[in-house]
Amino acid sequence: MTRCSLGYLLIVSILAAVGCQGPDARRQAFTKDLVQLETDAALGRYGEAIAQSSKLLAVATGACEICPVKVALARSQAGLGLNDQALETYRQIAKECADSPLDSSVAMLHLARWVAENDSLNAIPVFKELVRTFPDEPAARQAVTWIKDLMLPNNGQAQTANELMQFANEIRPDGQAKANVLYTAAELLVATDSDSQLALDLYDQIITDFPAHGLSNDAMMAKAHLLINLDRPAEAVKVLEALLGRRQWSFLIGSYEVDLYKKASEMLPEVAAKAGESPKEIERRQREHHRRYSQ
Repeated sequence: MTRCSLGYLLIVSILAAVGCQGPDARRQAFTKDLVQLETDAALGRYGEAIAQSSKLLAVATGACEICPVKVALARSQAGLGLNDQALETYRQIAKECADSPLDSSVAMLHLARWVAENDSLNAIPVFKELVRTFPDEPAARQAVTWIKDLMLPNNGQAQTANELMQFANEIRPDGQAKANVLYTAAELLVATDSDSQLALDLYDQIITDFPAHGLSNDAMMAKAHLLINLDRPAEAVKVLEALLGRRQWSFLIGSYEVDLYKKASEMLPEVAAKAGESPKEIERRQREHHRRYSQ
């Protein structure tokens, strides 16, 4: 699929998502001009696209017309290196296009990537704005990885972890991307061996505040591994048991992670031995593992 056709599909999806009405003569004409606008933006004809955006915004009515025009405008501004203007346009999109969060967040992710190609530091605020504005969208979770990768070269792992924890406080408390930010910060703390207890606290926050998040089980496994490395096997046993206890309801939250549960079950006998459990109890754990996973 060409870049041009991808741009057309983006326009069609945005128009459909925000509920534009039609067809009528005016609507058909506007849509035709909108397709031309996105074509110019997709092919790098940014000057023409910006000029066309101004014409369309002068006659656009309602979010269903204004939002796709501003998406193309922001893309073109970023293409010309007008990063401040592009960010301001995307802030407008975030405010005016809340009824179409999926399309707006994807478009904002594309903008941030384009900015990052030429100016990594100026891309970070765009990615952060995306996460703050659309924390429940898949694009926000992708943005967290970009933020980390763009911070690392200048800040190092420890400082990046600290900045991510501060950034987490800027995200809506129940915003799903907050779990991604906390998990990423914890991974960096573990990698630097700088503050193991803080890493454990971050994993606990994910487990407690985001039990249905895709990273919740990963946080439990990461916590177990960290406790083992800290020579706290008895605590690790409890975490692994709690993780395995989720098998019965994992279908309900859409995270039936067979491999993760199998790994936890496989680990338990050895970790239990380190925790000083009796040979009889260890043997029971081994039988349970083979009963469930050796078929």
